[in-house]
Amino acid sequence: MKPATPPVVHDKALDRRAKLAFGVAVICGLFLAETLVAHRTTPHPASPVIWSVLGSVAGAALVLGALWHRRARRRGPGGA
Repeated sequence: MKPATPPVVHDKALDRRAKLAFGVAVICGLFLAETLVAHRTTPHPASPVIWSVLGSVAGAALVLGALWHRRARRRGPGGA
C-alpha cells in the first residue's frame, strides 16, 4: 500500500502573478502575429524593432510565468 501523498497547495499571489505573465505573453504573441501580417501589406522600416521588442517581452513573460508558477506550487498558502 502506497503512502498518501499530500495535496499540492498553491501560493495564490504567485499563481496570480504567473497567470498575468502568461496573459502578457499571449497578448504580445498576438500583436507580433498582427504586425507580421500588417508588414506584408504596408512595410515599415521600424517593423524589425517592434518585432524584437514584442518577442523579448513575450519571452521574458513566459520565463517569469513559468518560474512563478513553479515557485507557487512549491510554497504553501503561507508563502514559507
